[in-house]
Amino acid sequence: MEQKHTKKTAHWCISWKLLVSVGVIFVILLWWFGDFSGSKQIILGATFSQPYAEYLGNDWRANYTALLDDLGIKHLRLVAYWDKIEKIPGEYDFSDMDWEVAQAREHKANIILAFGRKVPRWPECSVPPYLLKETESVQNMALTKFIKALVAHYKNEPAIVLWQVENEPFVEWFGTCPNVDRSFVEKEVALVHALDTRGVMSTDSGELGWWYREGQLGDYFGTTLYQVVWNERFGYMHYYFFRPLIYRIKALVAFINPRHALIAELQAESWFPNGNKNITLAEQKLSMNTEQLLANVELARRTGFGAAYLWGSEYWYWLKGQGDDSMWKAVKSLIP
Repeated sequence: MEQKHTKKTAHWCISWKLLVSVGVIFVILLWWFGDFSGSKQIILGATFSQPYAEYLGNDWRANYTALLDDLGIKHLRLVAYWDKIEKIPGEYDFSDMDWEVAQAREHKANIILAFGRKVPRWPECSVPPYLLKETESVQNMALTKFIKALVAHYKNEPAIVLWQVENEPFVEWFGTCPNVDRSFVEKEVALVHALDTRGVMSTDSGELGWWYREGQLGDYFGTTLYQVVWNERFGYMHYYFFRPLIYRIKALVAFINPRHALIAELQAESWFPNGNKNITLAEQKLSMNTEQLLANVELARRTGFGAAYLWGSEYWYWLKGQGDDSMWKAVKSLIP
């Protein structure tokens, strides 16, 4: 009797270990190869930043129109920089932004318009210089007035399909802005909802954020997808861990509907250590090249999120001007 019990126990242990082993293998395969897209293609767009194009030495208007005319991009994320638009307190100069929006409209491209205290591209903080020494409450009042003016100005603009309020507002380890108060961000979102019927997108880091706070703020959620990064301590690092499964798990935990999620910042440019654009082409290719671009787009597609906005439209144009059009051509091949 005891011998039979021992055999049953041994058999149960073997079965349990086998089951666990199969489960672990399944999770590993799902983590590495998982595809949540349902075999659908992802909508590809691009972010464009006038200040960054100028930093690279590009003619920013030529850069922007080339995205529309040559690459045929139909989905844009543009940025309304507070410090560029309100250079004088209470006076709003939308002329450059109007030109960008008009070009998009003429090319039948749609726009996500980002604005706020924190916005895309370094230094991320777009507070006008004359407000930097003011208290947070004074800045908040000025920002509220700016948002009202901005939304009113573009209230009837058909090319704008979504508002992005702030950019990764609770990421405290990047950019020059002081920490953002959650309650005020909530007020910003509520204000935009009160002023306009179009949806609001909130954003968070795909690699170092947990999404829960940001995921509850807006109607849509945008995140980042990077595979090669650089820092002073470790140099170039690969984010192999961040596969589509991780993005789906984060969305599930944060109660984010994948159909209302997108990759707002898909790595498609080289990482310039300390902002140094004069590194060699060989070093640039350590963090981005055509193979890495295609791999990143494929990972974005496999998340099952509806769209991805390529990060680097200014860089491809600049690189083409340096005699290397490989990235430009690669992006062109991806746009239907």
